[in-house]
Amino acid sequence: MASAQGQDVVRCNLCPEPVEFYCNPCSVELCSSCVLRHMMDKSKNHEVVAFESRKIKTVYPECQSHRNKCETYCRDCKAAICIKCVIGSHKEHDVTEIEEIVQLQKKRLESDTEELEEKALLKIMLMKENVSSSNVMIDNVLYELTERENQIKAAVHSEVEKMREKVRLVKKGNKAVISENQSHISDLESKLKQEIKKNRQILQTQQIQGILNYECIHENFKTDLNLQKCVHPHYV
Repeated sequence: MASAQGQDVVRCNLCPEPVEFYCNPCSVELCSSCVLRHMMDKSKNHEVVAFESRKIKTVYPECQSHRNKCETYCRDCKAAICIKCVIGSHKEHDVTEIEEIVQLQKKRLESDTEELEEKALLKIMLMKENVSSSNVMIDNVLYELTERENQIKAAVHSEVEKMREKVRLVKKGNKAVISENQSHISDLESKLKQEIKKNRQILQTQQIQGILNYECIHENFKTDLNLQKCVHPHYV
């Protein structure tokens, strides 16, 4: 089974199976199943060998008009032609041996390939490095933004905690004042109820002296009601 040095497996010219043999005169790549099929063509001499032992030879293009090998080249038409074409439709054209053109094209191909390897490929590598460096820079910016965000969150959290502590202290102080006010209000409520009861009893009596001896303490209650204390929180 033939392979193209780590690339895709070389396939038979007659079917999709991997190549195992090669016919030197026909330059045909064959699998084991297609060897007999190829040999049945008696119009040509065959020499089938293992693919690794094949003879590499120049394969000329075939003339589309005469089915002959194109061993010449028409510069005017930029096309490979056979001998019959030279004395026929290309008779007055600039014709040369195809091998000369092949050598010129090989030199051009080698030069272009070297330029691609030495310049274009190097430029691509530099571009990849630049893209990679750019990504690193962006990652650094994102990291710095995240760090800054965390710092801001920590600062805000610290300030909020300070404000919470102030509110807790106010609440604690206000709790004592509220307790004192509640006790004072309860006392006032009890005294007020007693005074109301006493006044109603005087109103219901028939003794004039009790009414004459009545003294109003309403002003005292008004003063006591204005003595309530309350602590209001200041957050800042």
